[in-house]
Amino acid sequence: IRAGMFVRDAKALCPHLVIFPYNFEAYEEVADQFYSILHRHCNKVQAVSCDEAFLDVTHSKVEDPELLASSIRKEIYETTGCTASAGIAGNMLIARIATRTAKPNGQYHITPERLYL
Repeated sequence: IRAGMFVRDAKALCPHLVIFPYNFEAYEEVADQFYSILHRHCNKVQAVSCDEAFLDVTHSKVEDPELLASSIRKEIYETTGCTASAGIAGNMLIARIATRTAKPNGQYHITPERLYL
């Protein structure tokens, strides 16, 4: 079973699966906090979903992208109680692959230009 899978497919694989109802208000609040944090650290934020974004940190005041990613991840956790993974790379595709390598709750650095959370 994986994220984004249809419920019927997940139940076919795991008939005893227990599904909890969504709390949209809480999810929206955390998403707003998440994006507020990102915008405090970077002017170029490209939203992918309510909990994923690309940050272009090419011209960031913080020169070390790993330090910036660590700082953002820490602030996300302290504010929301949610962990975050970050991939750092020269383009969005490689950054996304780096993020998959970083999961769960880590970061992976390939090149310094872009950050994906």
